[in-house]
Amino acid sequence: MEAINACPHHGFDTWLLVSYFYDEMSSSMKQLLETMCGGDFMSKNPEEAMDFLSYVAEVSRGWDETEQRRSGKMKSQPNAFNAKVVGDFVGDQKAINAQLSQRIDSVENTLNKRMDGMQNDLSQKIDNLQYSISRLTNLNIVQEKGRFPSQPHQNPKGIHEVETHEGKSSQVRDVKALITLRSGKKVELPTPKPHVEEEEEEETKKREEIKVKKKDISERKETMIQQ
Repeated sequence: MEAINACPHHGFDTWLLVSYFYDEMSSSMKQLLETMCGGDFMSKNPEEAMDFLSYVAEVSRGWDETEQRRSGKMKSQPNAFNAKVVGDFVGDQKAINAQLSQRIDSVENTLNKRMDGMQNDLSQKIDNLQYSISRLTNLNIVQEKGRFPSQPHQNPKGIHEVETHEGKSSQVRDVKALITLRSGKKVELPTPKPHVEEEEEEETKKREEIKVKKKDISERKETMIQQ
């Protein structure tokens, strides 16, 4: 209306202006206009219709301001709510990440301790095995050094002559040495048994004793079972 009043030289009639305004209104606005004026807007004269349009314009301007304030308030509320939701989610996610990090660290520490224990145990077993092998090797070397040659060398021939003869009651060969004196007389002297034969006899005795003990133990077991 201010624009119309500012340009009176256009020369538009009032009824023509009212007709223009009414025709350009939307159907919902026309319905609202008819409702506000009691359904007799078209029956008003041009001046009354123009005054009513001015009133509707003032009222609708207040509606727009109220709607804008309400819309801004509604927009700010979702933003605040969304900010709160996002903040809560971020806080919860940080707490979850911290718990996961603690659990991962705990699992890594447990695995490291177990691996260290397994490595120490394996190293100890390897050391024990190497020590046992070295002991066996040293024992074999000592035994080899304490043995006589498998093929002993023959004694050089001299004034001592060795001869053997079969015994009457056994097949054991007695070794005797013949010593020739200056007078030409020969004397027989028994020679001691070699060290190897003594060891073999001792081992044979030990085996016999072990057999006797085993036999005695088995007999005792049988006696206890029969009782």
